[in-house]
Amino acid sequence: MVYSHLINDIAIAMAYLIMINDQPFTTGHLLEGYIKKMTLSVDEIKALYYLIPLRYGISVCNSSEAASNGQETDYIMKSPKPAWEQLRKWDSYDKDALIKHWIKMAALD
Repeated sequence: MVYSHLINDIAIAMAYLIMINDQPFTTGHLLEGYIKKMTLSVDEIKALYYLIPLRYGISVCNSSEAASNGQETDYIMKSPKPAWEQLRKWDSYDKDALIKHWIKMAALD
């Protein structure tokens, strides 16, 4: 069993959604649905801006470790390239606008 902060669950889902559609503002709808079942604070929502790229870094590291151990499956090697792409462009996203959007979608404004 893994014990962790629940905010990480939604951060991971949002990270992969952004990798698929390259549109960070669309993750607000995912957050909107999540908030109907789980309570998040404004501070937790603000933390998403840092947790999402953190997930990209974890994905890159996990894939690299697997590759160095000879475990290069299609599944494992699927995410490093888009994760690197998102890491490179993450700072170009408007942090304040994104956080404001997520807070609005979570109806915490």
